[in-house]
Amino acid sequence: GGFWARAATFLRRIEVEEVALSGKAEPAVHGTKLGEVGAELKLNLKDPSFKARLQHHLVGSLGAFVEEAHDFVRAAKAAVRAKGYDNLVLIVDSIEHIRGGTINREEVQASLEALFTQHNDKLALPGIHVVYTAPPYLKIRYQALSTLYDLGVQLLPAIRVRKRDGQLDPELLDGLRTLVSRRGPIERLLSTEQLDEIIKLSGGHLRLLFSMLREIVARARSLPVSQAVVEDAIVQSQSGYTPIADEDVRWLARVAETKEPPLATRDDVVRFSGFLDVHLVGAYRNGEEWYDVLPLLADYVRRRA
Repeated sequence: GGFWARAATFLRRIEVEEVALSGKAEPAVHGTKLGEVGAELKLNLKDPSFKARLQHHLVGSLGAFVEEAHDFVRAAKAAVRAKGYDNLVLIVDSIEHIRGGTINREEVQASLEALFTQHNDKLALPGIHVVYTAPPYLKIRYQALSTLYDLGVQLLPAIRVRKRDGQLDPELLDGLRTLVSRRGPIERLLSTEQLDEIIKLSGGHLRLLFSMLREIVARARSLPVSQAVVEDAIVQSQSGYTPIADEDVRWLARVAETKEPPLATRDDVVRFSGFLDVHLVGAYRNGEEWYDVLPLLADYVRRRA
C-alpha cells in the first residue's frame, strides 16, 4: 500500500482508538489512490485537535513509527531500482516556510531546532540521499548544526544585486533581467530603467520581484506603463511590510550599517529569525556571508531610525 494507508494501518496496530479511522471510499490524490483509511488520515491531519491527540499517542511509539516509515522507503527504493534506477535523492522542500506568528514564533523555531538537532538520526533514510531545505536561522540557534549532517549546512543566499560595499553587480543585474524576460516580453511593460529599479528594490528575492511585477501588471492601463504606475506598485509592496515597531527599526538600521545581525540576546535571535523568514533581512554571500535590510524598506528604515 501507499504511505498513508500504511501509516493508518500502523496507527490501528498500536491501538490509537481516538483517531477513529474509518472510511467508505478510495479517493485519489494526483492520480494515486490513498486507500480509504489513508485518505481519512490525511484529511484529518488538517484538524488541530486530531493532530494533538495523535501526537499524544505517538510519544511512546516514535521509534516504531520511524521504522514503519523506513520500511516504506526501502520498499519504494526496491520498486524504483526494479525500473533500472540506482542512486536515489529525495528533496524535502519548503520546511523553511514553516513559521509562527507573533505569539508562538519562538515555540515554532524551537520545534524546528529540536527536529534537526535532536532527531537528526531519524531524518536519515535508509539507502537514499536526502536533502532538507531548512530555515537559515537554524545554524544561528544551533552553532554545531553542520556537524550533524554528512554535507553540513549549505546556505542558499539571495541573489546579490549589490556587493557588500553597496556597489551594483552588473553581471547579476543582467542575469535577473534575462530571467524576467523569459516570463514574457517585459520590454512591452517596462523600460530597462524601470525594470532595473524593481530588481534592485527586490534585493534579489525572486518571489518579491515577481510579486512587484504583478502589482504593476494589475495597474497597467496602457503599455508601456507610466512611472506613476511603477511608483504606486512600489508603495503597495512597501505597505505589506509596514509599519515596523521602533525597536525593530533601530535593530534593522544596525544591520544596514554593519551588514551583520546584532545578536546580544536570545530575543535578538528570535527577531533575526523572523526577519529572515519574511525577507526583511536578506542573507548574501560573496566569499563570506553577510546580511542586509531589504532594499524595498531601506529608505523607510533609515528615515524612521
